[in-house]
Amino acid sequence: MPLSSPDVAEMCQTLGEFLTDEIKPQIASSELQYKLKIALNMLSIIARESQQGAALATLEQRSLSAYLGDETGNGSSAEDLNAQLSEYIANADIGTESVGLLSMLEGITLGKMAIDNPRYSSYVQRQKS
Repeated sequence: MPLSSPDVAEMCQTLGEFLTDEIKPQIASSELQYKLKIALNMLSIIARESQQGAALATLEQRSLSAYLGDETGNGSSAEDLNAQLSEYIANADIGTESVGLLSMLEGITLGKMAIDNPRYSSYVQRQKS
């Protein structure tokens, strides 16, 4: 693929502008307007995921790996590490009072919220503080 091609975020933005400017004004049905709004929100999520997803995946994997004591990462995926953490919590080996747990999970959650919807009020409040 040529380097000058638009990236995923740019293509999503262009498609979103087309749908908003050209298609939305022609839709009379409130049901279709609602579905278009959902589609536009999905395009925004796809764009943010393409820009921030890899960094978030790395942050999640490294944070979980460090918290669980596997500093090298040892090839464990974030999915495997999440399963391990869930098992520890379910078995009461780790609780919410465990040092660093909530702040680690909050960092990962804020990254996910930045992709899902950076206008979430709780996300906006945390960014201000």
